[in-house]
Amino acid sequence: AVTGLSVTIVFDAYLQPGRESRMQKSGIDIVYTRENETADEWIEKTAADWLQDIRVKLTVATNDYTEQWVIFTLGALRISAQELRREWKAAVAVIKQQTTSAKTTAQPRSKIDLPEDVVARLEAIRRRKNSDT
Repeated sequence: AVTGLSVTIVFDAYLQPGRESRMQKSGIDIVYTRENETADEWIEKTAADWLQDIRVKLTVATNDYTEQWVIFTLGALRISAQELRREWKAAVAVIKQQTTSAKTTAQPRSKIDLPEDVVARLEAIRRRKNSDT
């Protein structure tokens, strides 16, 4: 959410019986591959599909050297797990900074900003009420 990127984490469920399952948590898509499908196979298949659209920019984070080259030949970018961790830490720092500044600036206000003509009319109503009592 901080970077504006769509994130998908793929877990290898190769030896687990069943079909592919997906869920979303905190804005992140999580995929468990189907039986007899590795995470690398899912990533390669999905990358090939997504990269049919030239507007799509896809980056895959993996330390697997072979997978990095496969992804690169499909037209995707690749980063290592260490680079992903650095980007994640930077995003966490941004979130902390934003939440800290939001806490200090979000103090309740004691006065509502109103246009001058509205303030004048309310004051006139208040004075009439006070003079009637």
